[in-house]
Amino acid sequence: MRFFLLIAVISLSSSAMGRPRAHHHHSHAHHQHSHANTHAHLELEVGAGAYGWGTPAPAFTTRVGVDLFDWFTPSIRLTTASPWLGHSSSWAVLAELRAHSRGRVQVNGGLSFGMANLAFAAPVPHVVATSVNPVHPYVLGDVGVRVRLGHGWIGFNIGGSPFAPAWMAMLNAGLVLF
Repeated sequence: MRFFLLIAVISLSSSAMGRPRAHHHHSHAHHQHSHANTHAHLELEVGAGAYGWGTPAPAFTTRVGVDLFDWFTPSIRLTTASPWLGHSSSWAVLAELRAHSRGRVQVNGGLSFGMANLAFAAPVPHVVATSVNPVHPYVLGDVGVRVRLGHGWIGFNIGGSPFAPAWMAMLNAGLVLF
């Protein structure tokens, strides 16, 4: 995991420094393709859906990432399920590696690593029930599709974690900030 985070930080650092662009006289289509491959773009995404098993709980997510190379987006993701339930709610703070195809309709997927406080509505064999849910390492994976609309998108993703007997489904909307 440290290797992937190091690669993401190096990629973000080199993109943030900026590289001088060579000025060539090419067609407009070539210029757009070249532009997409040489500039990082800041993305903001919000989503709402369900997380759980049996009777799923309402869930919400926010992601901020930098789209590099027009297909790879290292991100930070915050996720919560039933936030109004106090100690019975769940949350996660995750570093995410996300990839997407190019074009108007994009297939995407992500793998997130971080920490989570999980509240279980059903008995889980390896978790001891307590009044305070402990924070644990957490992994979350998802796949989906999104449709680009100008500088934004709408999409649907589904996924889960090997650490929790649950699934997640989210409708999301995003915006390329710059």
